[in-house]
Amino acid sequence: MTIDENDKLRSGSLPQKPTEGTSVAVDAPVVRSVRYCIGKQIEAMMADQRETIISTGFAAVDNRTGGLQRGDVTIVGGRTSTGKSTFTIGMVDDCLRRGHGALIVSLEDSERLYGKRLLARRTGIASNQLRRMAGLSAEDRQKIQDVYGSAERSPVYMNARGKTVEAIANMIPGIIAENSIRLLVVDYAQKLTTAKRCPNRKEELEHAAHYLSDVAKNLNVVTILVSQLTRNDDDKPGVGDLRDCKTLGNAAENVLLLWKFEAPRDVHLLGNMNIGDVCLVSAKLKDGECGVDRLGWDRELATFYDPDGVQQYGEWGDAL
Repeated sequence: MTIDENDKLRSGSLPQKPTEGTSVAVDAPVVRSVRYCIGKQIEAMMADQRETIISTGFAAVDNRTGGLQRGDVTIVGGRTSTGKSTFTIGMVDDCLRRGHGALIVSLEDSERLYGKRLLARRTGIASNQLRRMAGLSAEDRQKIQDVYGSAERSPVYMNARGKTVEAIANMIPGIIAENSIRLLVVDYAQKLTTAKRCPNRKEELEHAAHYLSDVAKNLNVVTILVSQLTRNDDDKPGVGDLRDCKTLGNAAENVLLLWKFEAPRDVHLLGNMNIGDVCLVSAKLKDGECGVDRLGWDRELATFYDPDGVQQYGEWGDAL
């Protein structure tokens, strides 16, 4: 006959402590010593930077940020048509050329648009000429064939249009693990939706963005979350200008904002910049000094380039 707790109580054999003689699972706190914490920092300093850091493709920005660390979330923001997606495409291309995996999770644009941008970058053919093969010279056609022939076969684009953040979060871990992804780009934040019921769109967006941010940090990849800005004037943008999800800027490690430098009130920032230049505002950095850096813009290829002519990690030379 099976003896239960009531029988033990009547016989006086029930333990005084309910947990006596049983195993209880507890979520024990993780406590570390000063020596351990300092040791982890020393390990990071001695680690191969090629394994832990992703370049933005711009020497001045890399020197300012220290490079983008795996496990960190960086917001790349800008007003409409300032080149947010183009900037991140450049980072993806640079990452791929270094032999690392990269994945674009697109909630709006098609694979064809990303393919066109990559094709223009790699062939040097003006973007507006990449419409019909018939209008190209034999030399340009050969360039396209060469680029196509050497193109990576690993996944780089994921169509996430119409999918909730929960669905996306379930899909990307497997893709990242199977293809050694180092860089994850989510384009863009304002298109995120969630299966959770929220009282308004603002709360839905903030929940979805934070949910995806938490998932990405646990994947140990460099995560770029593209975001729109609220303001339409020409003043230098800041973290508070992120559209509908300002709190996300507080949770992200870095916030980089594209800005067309043309407002007279900001003339004191000129330095090596000219009116009309496109700049990158480092509005928040986990490990660096905030500031403004000029980006080069190639109108024909519709792409950004390093105005210093250095596509390495600046002061780290050819570490990557």
